[in-house]
Amino acid sequence: MKTINTLILGLFLSLSLTAQEWVIEPQYLMAGDFEDGLALVAIGEDFQNAEIGFINESGEIVLNIPDGYTTYKSHFSEGLLSIVDKNTNQVSFMDKEGNIVISTEYYDPGSGGMAMPNVGFTEDLAPVARINDAGTALETAYIDKSGNIAIDWMDYPRIGNFSEGLAPVQIESSAILLGFIDKEGNVVIEPKYAPLAYFTQFQGIGMFKDGQALVAYTDSPRNSETGAQEFIIIDKTGNEISKIDKEMDASSSRQGSGKGLVYKRDDESGKYGYIYVE
Repeated sequence: MKTINTLILGLFLSLSLTAQEWVIEPQYLMAGDFEDGLALVAIGEDFQNAEIGFINESGEIVLNIPDGYTTYKSHFSEGLLSIVDKNTNQVSFMDKEGNIVISTEYYDPGSGGMAMPNVGFTEDLAPVARINDAGTALETAYIDKSGNIAIDWMDYPRIGNFSEGLAPVQIESSAILLGFIDKEGNVVIEPKYAPLAYFTQFQGIGMFKDGQALVAYTDSPRNSETGAQEFIIIDKTGNEISKIDKEMDASSSRQGSGKGLVYKRDDESGKYGYIYVE
């Protein structure tokens, strides 16, 4: 009897772990992680005509992207979301009430080939871009939350978010290399590292925390079997402290990572819904 009970219990636990019920049924073309009770989703049959907005944890659309705009960000940062005019590609920012509070004539330097990811505002500054006067290349700057230029135009075609007073910048000459500037626009760590676009599957790369950041050289080794990448830990003066292997983030296009409500792709319909992960 004990053996039978053990087998039944094992089968029950196995089914409980594998059979994950949908908390929010698959219905989205795209779905993002929940943050502060909101998750970005796209509803429709194709992306060109999809409705993009934020749902709450009951699956209700509670905030829409304004008409004529879309977004390439997954969440709000410092209470604002970067949105893009579908006709002009110019970037604006909306609040959590759906109001456009900052309009600009600039572009998002975090889009396009070899782009440097950014989340919009950090440390009260957001990166923007425009075409230079010669019409030959991008130049970049930072705006404040009034929409004014806070760090003047620079020749770097790609710039990222500030963290602990430093931001990554990218030069593109014979090679594409990454360095760091301060809030005066001065280069404090010379460009010599690989672009952040190489490491989109690794979160937090190029962002300082507790005085340290992870970077890598273009020839830094990666484990072909596990995907682990060798990174270098640097301090805010550019001193290389040590090396560390970092695994790729668990999240993928099929299922989010973390606990709580997590997006998951339904193989049958190809749509996304949400399951609960403890």
